[in-house]
Amino acid sequence: MIWNGFAIHNNLIKVSTVKAVLIALPSNSRYAGFSFWHPRKLVKNGSMSMVLYNDDFIFRLKKYGQGRFNQKEVLEEVELSAKDMIDIYSMFHSSEDVPMLHVPERLEAEKTEAISELCDE
Repeated sequence: MIWNGFAIHNNLIKVSTVKAVLIALPSNSRYAGFSFWHPRKLVKNGSMSMVLYNDDFIFRLKKYGQGRFNQKEVLEEVELSAKDMIDIYSMFHSSEDVPMLHVPERLEAEKTEAISELCDE
């Protein structure tokens, strides 16, 4: 069995339990507000997390809302293929919503004179 994966930003991980991770879909995607549970063993954490899957994996997206008595209930469900998920997350990585690293401008050293009294002979 061949395993594939796609990268997600760690801020999309909403809940992490012993067995599973709840991952939100990007807010700029068609499926904003949806999330899916994925086995914890198949989510590798780092500066960005990798979501692993095999070729026939089906992602079951759910949109949760407040039900009666303040309990979460599923409002909508969608099933997507791995190819669809890759398309969604690759669009997110190329959008302006991606947090970018700030790289400051390079500073040039200033030439200064040493105080002669403090110099070693």
